[in-house]
Amino acid sequence: MRLWIAGMVGLAAGAGFSTLLVIYGAFAFVLKGVGGPGGWFVITIGGGVVEGGLLVLWGIKGRGIRKLGLGTRGWLVAGCFALTIINFVIFSANIR
Repeated sequence: MRLWIAGMVGLAAGAGFSTLLVIYGAFAFVLKGVGGPGGWFVITIGGGVVEGGLLVLWGIKGRGIRKLGLGTRGWLVAGCFALTIINFVIFSANIR
């Protein structure tokens, strides 16, 4: 159960990061007229959709994930956190 929760935390961190950046970008565009739907905006939305979808899938398939072996669950959790780090790195590489 602990590894399942750790996977949820890893995916939620990436999905929340992307969502907050999209909200910030929308407010900056609407209120200040700064930015707009550029490359970083599309990449951030894409990362949020991917991680949000995987978060929902992780929740739906929770019982099946918890029945997997310890090593398999550990690799899946590492993948969840790696995906969040990759999302952050791709975002960081595409802002100015």
